[in-house]
Amino acid sequence: MSYYPHLVQTAWHTVEQLVKDWVNNPHHWDREIDIQSELRARLATIFSLTGLGQVVFHEEGHPPSIESKTYRYSRVSCEPSIPYTYSDQKEHLAVPDVVIWDTLADPTIVPKDGWPVLWACEIKYKSSDHSDWDEKKLGYLLDEKRIEFGCWLKFHIDNSLREPLISWDKRQYGTRLWVCTVSAPL
Repeated sequence: MSYYPHLVQTAWHTVEQLVKDWVNNPHHWDREIDIQSELRARLATIFSLTGLGQVVFHEEGHPPSIESKTYRYSRVSCEPSIPYTYSDQKEHLAVPDVVIWDTLADPTIVPKDGWPVLWACEIKYKSSDHSDWDEKKLGYLLDEKRIEFGCWLKFHIDNSLREPLISWDKRQYGTRLWVCTVSAPL
């Protein structure tokens, strides 16, 4: 069995429940932005209720006579820009749908390559696009250690089904990338 940090384990449980909720009532969420907002809200609420809803940066005053400042940011964010190097060796920006920011090792120093991302999720919702670009993009981010864990959720309406189908692939990148394909009739 794989070990996941507490925040990531909470994200996996939250995603699993959201998938079950969608299967039971796909009409509740009309568009991809609705699913994205729902996932972000659920994660932010859980983390806030457990005292883990913020990440902190502390800026020391320079010179010392200037007052120090503390900045508090939501641990969960939608669509931040994350730089990565593609196979063409050029820098590109990934914009995952939902991310969980990691805690800074030293709250007075933001790493040169940006705030660390603990978990990132890409969502495809009722899309006719069947490419695996989101999965590849998450793979690049994992390879470059821009994210620690990733999730790709694919929601489909399929009226030929009598029962919903949920498929999980948790073997990607040594269990660091979970891929869920869920289909349900209307």
